[in-house]
Amino acid sequence: MPLNEWLSYAGMFLAIYCLVPYYRGILARKTQPHVFSWLIFGVITGIAAAVQFAEGGGAGAWVVALNAGLCFTVVLLALCFGKRDIRPVDWMALVAAFMSIPVWLLADNPALAVMILLAIEVFAYIPTIRKSWNKPHEEVVQTWLLGSLTFFLAVISLERYEFATVAYPAFVSAVNLGLALMLLIRRRVMGGAAAQP
Repeated sequence: MPLNEWLSYAGMFLAIYCLVPYYRGILARKTQPHVFSWLIFGVITGIAAAVQFAEGGGAGAWVVALNAGLCFTVVLLALCFGKRDIRPVDWMALVAAFMSIPVWLLADNPALAVMILLAIEVFAYIPTIRKSWNKPHEEVVQTWLLGSLTFFLAVISLERYEFATVAYPAFVSAVNLGLALMLLIRRRVMGGAAAQP
């Protein structure tokens, strides 16, 4: 079996593994995912996987496709067990993200389509970053750190390297790492007032 397929399987295993503590935290009511973020993550990650498959991403696209499905499991759990902390800025991010999808569909250039997806993804992170800044103990640092590694593995397991296949997983890897670091810094600044999930 080629190395990139092994790396892809490792990325898929890690994608599932990194959400186990997140699921536990949601069920215990310690982790509070923002449903808007995860809904947009699921839709955009699914579209990004479709672009990767169409552009010959191969095994690297498997990781991205699995992550799309896993995002929707978080949406379901958040709807069932999460609390509602939805602000006007969150609604604006959701509307902006979904208004951008038709633009993506009309883009005939894969590189342009990915750039639009990246812009939409920025909107997806806004509700989670806003919530996490104020309540850093409601997120699981391990999930975001390992999520960063998962998308890194998606990049290195690609069968074809070009902007349309590399940009999305590389971006998500970097943002997940940044979010994990922000959580750690904010927890330190705020002290141990809240229990860490």
